Amino acid sequence: PAPDNPPAVAPPRALTGHAPAPRSGFRLPAALRRWRVPAGLQGWRPPTWLRSPRNLWIMGGSAGLALVGLGLYGMHRREVALRDAVAAAKQSALKPVSRMLQIPTLAQPLEAVRREAEGALPDDPLLAYFRAQEWQRQDPDAAAAVQLAQKAKDKLLGPAPGATLADFEHALQSGNLEGGRTIILALLRHDPDDLDLRGLARRALLALVPLYVGEEKMDKAKDALILGRAMFPQDPGWQARLKLLEAIQAMAKPDRGPWIQLLG
Repeated sequence: PAPDNPPAVAPPRALTGHAPAPRSGFRLPAALRRWRVPAGLQGWRPPTWLRSPRNLWIMGGSAGLALVGLGLYGMHRREVALRDAVAAAKQSALKPVSRMLQIPTLAQPLEAVRREAEGALPDDPLLAYFRAQEWQRQDPDAAAAVQLAQKAKDKLLGPAPGATLADFEHALQSGNLEGGRTIILALLRHDPDDLDLRGLARRALLALVPLYVGEEKMDKAKDALILGRAMFPQDPGWQARLKLLEAIQAMAKPDRGPWIQLLG
């Protein structure tokens, strides 16, 4: 038997709910829908040459090449601007140092060479000998330079040192730079005109100078550079290092690090 009170049945939601908004598809903005072709352009047709597919391809290719060319030109301009900016930044960074190291000339005047030769004779005949040689080079007619060079060489002559070049190389390889310097200078005092020995002495001195400065042994660093300048008077690098050493001494200690390495 059917129940006395059957449950109420609601109508489908599709009949009672709001109908979805009708889809009208893509619509142009109102301003474009109101736009009309001007009267002067109505009925206009492109010229015959423009309707040719070949000509259209040529025009399209030309436009593409033009765009590629403009892109490459823009890249080139950006690269040039970047290089200029980097160069300007480097120049700006070096300005403070260039102001400190404004050196009109790195060549020593003859009078300075003469004074150094005469002053070194009593205590450092090797330095005096090298300086007298440079004095002779700059003034070949100076008899005093010839006499001083001979006096210095006479003080240098003596028995051959007990150490050898093999001992020098062993000292450097073991990190004993001071021992290597002692050995090579002893060999040089016995034969100051040996260019190979001078080259080895240069190697030892340039290794020692940054270490001296790092240990605050400024006098020893200066003496090493002065000796190097005397051995190689036509190399302006030694005089430049002496000027740089003066500038480093005037710097605060935290700022010295990068410049000390330039002394070696």
